[in-house]
Amino acid sequence: MTRTKVFQQTFQDIPLSAPNKSDEQTWSLLIRAVNDHHKVHRIGRPDSFNTLAQVLLSLYNLGADSGKMNHIYCSMAAGLEPIRTGSIRLTTANWRVHLGKRESVFYADKKSSFLYRDYVDFFDGEIDANGLNSVFQTYFPSLLDGCLGSHVLAITHVAFGMENSLSNMVSEGLAQICTTFLDVGDLLITQPKMNLGCDEVLDMIRCDQRFQGRLSAVFVNSLRALLCNRRDLLKLYMECMHPAHHNNLDAKNEAKELVILASKLIQVPTLRRPSLDTPPASPPLNGVTKCAQSSNCQLGGALLSSALAIERILPHLKSPDDIAKLLNLQRLSTICTYIIQGKPLLQYTYQIPQRTWEDCRQAILASDDTRTAIIFNDLDAAQKLTTNNTTHYLCIANMLSDAANYSKSWRETVFTSK
Repeated sequence: MTRTKVFQQTFQDIPLSAPNKSDEQTWSLLIRAVNDHHKVHRIGRPDSFNTLAQVLLSLYNLGADSGKMNHIYCSMAAGLEPIRTGSIRLTTANWRVHLGKRESVFYADKKSSFLYRDYVDFFDGEIDANGLNSVFQTYFPSLLDGCLGSHVLAITHVAFGMENSLSNMVSEGLAQICTTFLDVGDLLITQPKMNLGCDEVLDMIRCDQRFQGRLSAVFVNSLRALLCNRRDLLKLYMECMHPAHHNNLDAKNEAKELVILASKLIQVPTLRRPSLDTPPASPPLNGVTKCAQSSNCQLGGALLSSALAIERILPHLKSPDDIAKLLNLQRLSTICTYIIQGKPLLQYTYQIPQRTWEDCRQAILASDDTRTAIIFNDLDAAQKLTTNNTTHYLCIANMLSDAANYSKSWRETVFTSK
C-alpha cells in the first residue's frame, strides 16, 4: 500500500480549509489517483459496478473538497483487487485466445499468468505503438459481442477514457472486457419482426409467464442463468424491436431514449423475495424494504451509467453495423436488467419531491455513499442530455438523498459474491 500512502499525502498537500480550491488542481489530483493504480489494482470485480475513476469523477462533479476526495480515495484503494504479474506475452496473433478467462491460466510448467495484467500490458503496448484512437477503432468494435459480461464497468471506463483522451483508462477497460467476455453476438444481430420500442417490449416481458425461477443474489450469475436458460426467448424479444439505427444522428436520438428508460428503472420497487416470476400488478409498499429498494436502484443506476457511456461512445464508431450493434447491446442490457429486477411496474413513483436539486446534492455529498454519488452525477448528465421531465429526475434525486441517510441498509448490495 506504499503507493496509496504516497498519494494520500499528495491529496493532503492542499489545505482543507482553502476557500478557493482550484478546479484544475483538483482535476490533476484525480487523474493522478487513477493513473497511480494503472498497474497496481484491477479497476473492479465483475460483480461490482464501481470503479475508482467513476467514483472520483462523480465526487469531483458534485463539488467535493480535497478532504472528501482523499477520504474516499483511501477507503476504496484499500479494497481494490491487486493486479498479479502475468507471464503470457499477448500479441496481435493470440490476444483473442484467452477471452473470457478472468482468472489465472496454468501451463505444463506449472507457471500461471494473471490475464488482466497481461491484457493491460498488451493494450498499453498497442496504444504506445499505434495511438489511442487507432487502438479503439481496431479492438473495441471486435469486443462488442462480449461487453455484457462486465455490464457497465468496462464500457463506462472506456467511454471516460476516450472522452478525456486517457489512454490508461481505455486499456484498462478493454482488459476488463477481455477477462469478463460473455459472448452474446447472436443476440446483437437481429432480424426485426415487429417495430416496437424498448419500453414497449418491457411491457410485453412483464406479462410473460415463461420467465420463471429464482434469481441469484449476484447479478452476473443471474445474467448467465438468463442467457443459458432463456436465450431463445431473449432473441425473440430482441427481434420485436424496430431495427437499430445505423447512422450517428438517429442512433444518438435512440440512445437518449434508452437513457430516459434506464432512469425509470432506478425508481422501480423490489419484492422481498426476488424471482423471475411475474410480480403482482401493483406491488404493495409493505413488500418493499429499503435494502431491496436500493438493490433495484443500483441495478437501474448501473444501467443508466451504461446508457450514458454508449451515448458518448457512438461518435467514435465509424461502421454503421457497429453503431447498430452498440445500440442493441444497451437494449439487451435493459431487458436483462428489467427481468433480474423482477419485472416491476415502470409507473411506480417513489414520492413527491420535497427537496431541491441542491439540497439533494448536499445530502449525498455529506455521506460516504459512493453509489448514490455516481447515480446522482449520472442523473445530472441525463437531465442535461434529455432536457425534459425534470420532475422525474428530481424525484429520483430525492430518493437517493433518502438512501444516503440510510447508508447501512443502502450498502447491502446484490453484487457481493458469496
